[in-house]
Amino acid sequence: MGIYSNSCSQRINYNEGGTESKDYYQEIPYEMIAGRIFVQASINHRKARFLFDTGAPTQLSPALAKELNSSFISGTVVSDANGNQDSLKLVRAGNITLGNITFSNIPALLVTNELYNCWKIEGVIGSNLLRNAIVKIDPVKKILILTDNEKRLGLNKSYSTKLNLLRTGQSSPILKVDLNNRVNLEAEFDSGDNGFLMLSPKHMKQLDKFSAFTVVGKGFGAVHRSIYGLQKMDSTYRLVFPTVTVAGVTFKHAAVETIANTTPRLGTTLLQYGAVTLDYKHGKFYFDPNSSNIDLTEKQWPVDFTTQGEKLIAGVVWGNLQNQITPGDHITAINDVPFPKTNLCQWLNGKPILENVEQVTLTIKNTKGEIRKVQITKQ
Repeated sequence: MGIYSNSCSQRINYNEGGTESKDYYQEIPYEMIAGRIFVQASINHRKARFLFDTGAPTQLSPALAKELNSSFISGTVVSDANGNQDSLKLVRAGNITLGNITFSNIPALLVTNELYNCWKIEGVIGSNLLRNAIVKIDPVKKILILTDNEKRLGLNKSYSTKLNLLRTGQSSPILKVDLNNRVNLEAEFDSGDNGFLMLSPKHMKQLDKFSAFTVVGKGFGAVHRSIYGLQKMDSTYRLVFPTVTVAGVTFKHAAVETIANTTPRLGTTLLQYGAVTLDYKHGKFYFDPNSSNIDLTEKQWPVDFTTQGEKLIAGVVWGNLQNQITPGDHITAINDVPFPKTNLCQWLNGKPILENVEQVTLTIKNTKGEIRKVQITKQ
């Protein structure tokens, strides 16, 4: 989910602790909800539900840390995926066990927020815990495979690329992604994000001179949430990359929406098209595709939705629709069917609201209480 420590002056080191197991191999079932991966683990023999997030360090809820009497290390300033900052406490987790593999004395941030409450998790398995392991995410069997022996995975080197770890931080996995055979972009594989490719307007401007993409839309608003809440409203752009190549596998017509202040990231949409292996130990990234021809062409709605309280609202509004809908407008009905009260948890864990349709009529209530109907079409 993109969490980054900014306290270099405090010499915060997430990369401590680990496992004493040798030649291990463990298959761990996972649950996928709305593109996020959840696993069961135990900490000091106490069972708990965790988010599996390669874009973040290991985390515990304050309540769980208090229950376990986790030892305090220090405080640190941390940025989330939207660039927001705050101070958090760093503690030393006890024995975290995944399957039959135990990781001891892993530094963990204390984090609580509305997203984690919705997912009913008590912590996050992050990259600092995994930094000496090999992790395969198998979306067909819905299992994570943890091992220290790559030969047990039958990996195809034809679909691989170099993997770098941010050793000064939390061992975030970074790989190079080829954009339209014009330029390489360094991107983090972030299993806490359910998108395909994320980048900021700043990176868009840096890439513009390489003619690697086409701008197909401009919008304004906010829909992306991270540990400190909803991003600030800002301009955003829709880009289409003719090709995006990841570990030798080419994705055609990839649509990307920019996110202000974010770092380039690949998310779990990748898992819809194959299995991912993060060989932290040897510095390799593997992608085992389901098909040799992957076309991501899709139509887009001119408005992205989110929630506010128990209301469905317009989050980001695109193009000319900004003349009719304003970010924050309340969506009271779709095709004249009243939209039920929806809190953040229902929104995060539910299915997309406009599946299998190409055109709908929205009933809109603006901040002045004015009500009108607006027809929108996928384009």
